[in-house]
Formats: sequence, structure tokens, C-alpha cells
Amino acid sequence: MRVSVVLLAAGLGKRMGGKTPKAFVKLGGRPLYRLSLDVFKSMKEVRQIVLVVPKGMKGYAPSEAGVTGRGEGGARRQDSVRNGLGAVDPASDVVLIHDAARPFVTPELIRRVIQGAMEHGGAIPGVPVRDTLKRMDSAGHIEGTMDRKSLWAAQTPQGFRNGVLEAAYASGHGLEDATDDAQIVERAGGRVAIVEGNPENFKITSKSDLDLAEDYQRRRRSRTSRGTPGFPPVRRRP
Repeated sequence: MRVSVVLLAAGLGKRMGGKTPKAFVKLGGRPLYRLSLDVFKSMKEVRQIVLVVPKGMKGYAPSEAGVTGRGEGGARRQDSVRNGLGAVDPASDVVLIHDAARPFVTPELIRRVIQGAMEHGGAIPGVPVRDTLKRMDSAGHIEGTMDRKSLWAAQTPQGFRNGVLEAAYASGHGLEDATDDAQIVERAGGRVAIVEGNPENFKITSKSDLDLAEDYQRRRRSRTSRGTPGFPPVRRRP
């Protein structure tokens, strides 16, 4: 099994404030992207990691251990993904796309996605939606309540057999805005499975999320130092 990873670290992180691109903000004294990078590096299945960085930073950290390919960020997330796909090894069996803004991904979750991609052609991790979801009109009034039984919150990494995502881009389905990779494959008529995600695999998009991640790290280290396995799920702030 040969797996390539496109690690997206190209977001500017405008909602974070400051001038540092989001994936390069420090978490626990380390750039955010390195947390998930180290997880992928630890896995024998992963043979290639393509790091996609903001435009103008392609030469950043040229000696970064474990990075065997590079890409430059585009105007949109999907443009950054396509740039990263251009550096993927054609011999890979599965390609994973992961947001560096999700630093707490685990090998167990990654392997579920790999297995799902091999079985179905494409797979993403997800968690059931637990909140009540309302549909709102343009005036800010509730139009209705959605049935959440079949709704899942998507996470990354999102995985595909090598060539599946590239073919969807090549057929023009990446031209319209898309919020994730699965959406582009769906438009092309592909089927994508959902595998069990992890509540701890949350995405950092704002300063409050970064504060939450720092608190999460402290609690995890505290439990590890006491020899207590595991830790309770992180709850997102309202």
C-alpha cells in the first residue's frame, strides 16, 4: 500500500488576525502544520507528503524532514489542492487531502479513511450532527427545522484512489466553488463513503479555536504524564 498525502498549509487565516499564515501559527511552541505532518510521517503506509504553502512561500523550510513534494497555494482551497495533486506520485494507491488546520488527526482515523477509499473509491471521516439545525430565510426568520438523522459533519483527511480526484478536476468539476474535496468528486458522479470521524479532529479557524486547542493539548499532556489513557472529547465553544 502506497499512500500520498497533500497537506494543505496555504490558508492565510484572516479570521485568526495577525500576519502569520494560519498553518504557521505556533501551537505548543510548534508551527501548526507540523502536528499533523508528524502523524503522517509516523505511518508506514505514507510514502509521500506534499506540503502546499501560501503563494511566495514554496521554498519555505526546504529541508523539512518527511516532505517529499511541494505545491503553492491558489486563490481557493480547491486550487491549492489541484496544485498539490500535480506533485503526487503516479504510483500511489491512495491520495489523502488533509487540512493542516486539523492538528489532532490520529493514525487510527487516517487508516479508516485509507480503507474506505480502497473499498469505495473515495472516503471521508465524519461525525453525526448533534445540534438542532434551522433553515433561515433572508429576513432572519426560521423557515423550518432540518432532520439531522442523515446529516454528518465532514472532516479531513479525505481520501481517494489515485486518479479519482484528478479526473474530477480534469472534467471541469473543480471550477465551481467547493467546500471540500468530496463535493468535487460527487459532482463528477463519483460515490464517496463516510467513515467514523473523531470529535477531537476539529478545525482551527479563529483565535478562540486556537485557545481551545492549547487547552486541549495541556489536558492531554496532563493525562499522559499521569499514565491515564485517552481523554474526553473536546466541546466546541458556542
